[in-house]
Amino acid sequence: MAALLEVMREEFEKEAQATGYERIELSVALAGGSKRAALWNSLSRIDAAVDFMNIMSYELQAAWTGYTNAHTVLKTCNITRQGNQHTVENVLDEYLKNGATLPKLIIGMATYGRTYTLATANPDAGPESPSNGTAASKGTCTNMDGNLAYFEIKNLTTSGRATSNESIDLNLTYTAWITYDDGKSWVGYDNA
Repeated sequence: MAALLEVMREEFEKEAQATGYERIELSVALAGGSKRAALWNSLSRIDAAVDFMNIMSYELQAAWTGYTNAHTVLKTCNITRQGNQHTVENVLDEYLKNGATLPKLIIGMATYGRTYTLATANPDAGPESPSNGTAASKGTCTNMDGNLAYFEIKNLTTSGRATSNESIDLNLTYTAWITYDDGKSWVGYDNA
């Protein structure tokens, strides 16, 4: 990837010199999840070639973990089972330690929640509750297993379909969750 970006940057600079126009900006979207370790050997080259890097700091956790949690926990806290590995804070720290420069980093935000089917129905379930490893049912608009748009989550709370009240743990910095469908389903999301 680094070699491709370097060639693109060089060609964009040549074009700008030849035409007198501003150079086209070059950006890249990079993983926030566990696949990012493959980038470390070439990250400083990527950083030098691009104008900015969009860090996809969401999808850090989902139904495949076997327990509920928000997929965009900002900071390490008492409910992050896997330590700080799956937090936005850790993702950014790793990028900086491995050659990224802070002015080029842009944090991607999720405007949706990740859903879980609870292992046992529990209207009071919170983070770290056992799930059966599958996503909850599709949203009425998103129509995608595992994701609910923010407005779909709000519709659940206002329609009475949510079986417990929205809970916010300030240690999680704006992470929230609800249970719905008679306590069978759970969704974690940002509520900033």
